[in-house]
Amino acid sequence: MTDPRGQLVVKLSGQEIDQLLSTGSYRLTLEANRGWPDNQSISGRSSFILHKGDTYIGLSPQEM
Repeated sequence: MTDPRGQLVVKLSGQEIDQLLSTGSYRLTLEANRGWPDNQSISGRSSFILHKGDTYIGLSPQEM
């Protein structure tokens, strides 16, 4: 259900993701569609990268 501003908030405890995914990196995507009685609809999508390792090393070149 959306809030009065029309935004949807999804909260996950993290246990659901831990049970489904092993170690590694994953791109998770959440998509939502909302239909209205007049056959109009609105859709939204958001994604993020989940790193499930014990450590995460970030590297970048010193010169390009």
